[in-house]
Amino acid sequence: MEQFRLVRQIRDDPALRGSFDALAGEVFGLSFGQWQADGYWTDRFLPYVLAEGETVVSAAAANLIDLRWEGAVRRCLQIGTLMTAPSYRGRGLARRLMGEILRDWADQSQLVYLFDPPKTAAFYSGLGFVRRQEVRCFAQVSSPAAGMKIPLTLEDLDTRSLLWSHSLEGNPFAALTGRGCYELLLFHAARRSGIQFYYLPQADTVAAVEHRADRTVCLDLFGGGGDLKTILPLLADRPGELELGFLPADSSACRLAPLEGEDDLFLLPAAGVAQLPEGPLRIPPLTRI
Repeated sequence: MEQFRLVRQIRDDPALRGSFDALAGEVFGLSFGQWQADGYWTDRFLPYVLAEGETVVSAAAANLIDLRWEGAVRRCLQIGTLMTAPSYRGRGLARRLMGEILRDWADQSQLVYLFDPPKTAAFYSGLGFVRRQEVRCFAQVSSPAAGMKIPLTLEDLDTRSLLWSHSLEGNPFAALTGRGCYELLLFHAARRSGIQFYYLPQADTVAAVEHRADRTVCLDLFGGGGDLKTILPLLADRPGELELGFLPADSSACRLAPLEGEDDLFLLPAAGVAQLPEGPLRIPPLTRI
């Protein structure tokens, strides 16, 4: 039987970290190098790897994330970056890594979940995961508002401090929000050039907005408060529907549609002590990794 070295923490091992980054680039087009160099790869992101010498041949990451819903904050385990080098596939390496992560972290987490394409459903169902449908949310904006909206430049240290402080409590308007996900926000901002952060002083809120060719998406809001109906027009480019990357606590005035074209959400009901609420659901995209 082939023997591969299991390593649970590679952040401080330059050779394995570099090999992991190269495999992530090959499989997903991702790079964690600058994120690590900037000091944002923390102990909440724990790639498990199987290595042959100093070469990573398979990997999966345990991501420890705090999510808040129904008034309580839960420590959750999101499994991500599951990948195997093409020439090593079909040998059960991904299943082995999943087993190691679940043995180490499932009992320490209140919810276990992951995202992957629908074609992988059979693999995850064999591990006890079940698919959960997410929704897209659209809020109607009659006309854009002219209130103050200050663009933020993340190269500025004061801006990063503002984003960090507002990310601590997450989105006050959302039914489900990530709490303290500052490092993940910077990861997505670095790899998705279309994301723009704004500070809305009248609500003391930071908004993450993606201006796409066909629509504007308010990916998330952080900190502050006030009325969501007065905040969204500040972010809209035109009258009509503004897409939200989160589900508001009161979504009765929103149009909901099945989330398609993105990875499916898979939950492990047998693990943890909390389950996501019934009904429409959206896990904010900037908390995914």
